[in-house]
Amino acid sequence: MIDKAALQRELDSGVNAVCATCQHHWEGKAKGRGSCGDELCVGPAKAGTFPNYKGPMARERFPTFCLRCLSPTLAFQVVVGGDKAFGLCHYHRRTFEFLQTGDALKSVSPLLIPV
Repeated sequence: MIDKAALQRELDSGVNAVCATCQHHWEGKAKGRGSCGDELCVGPAKAGTFPNYKGPMARERFPTFCLRCLSPTLAFQVVVGGDKAFGLCHYHRRTFEFLQTGDALKSVSPLLIPV
């Protein structure tokens, strides 16, 4: 079980919510690393959906909260590979401002769609 104060510190330091709740992340931290170091387990910035996630949240829930702060109040959803993969609150939209806003049915690259 992840300590809530430690989780909040990770979120406040800029770690996304998926990584901050992942067992691999905490194992890496215990070894003195800043993260798990798994270069294949990437998020939407690299067109991924954190395929090696091992944590308490069901993958189906990822689109229901902000990827950065866990807020359930969403302004956008991040689409990866044509599927709604993650949520973003209005405030953290700027974290992914490099993504296009558009029609998920017409793109295979990550993009944002308004909620």
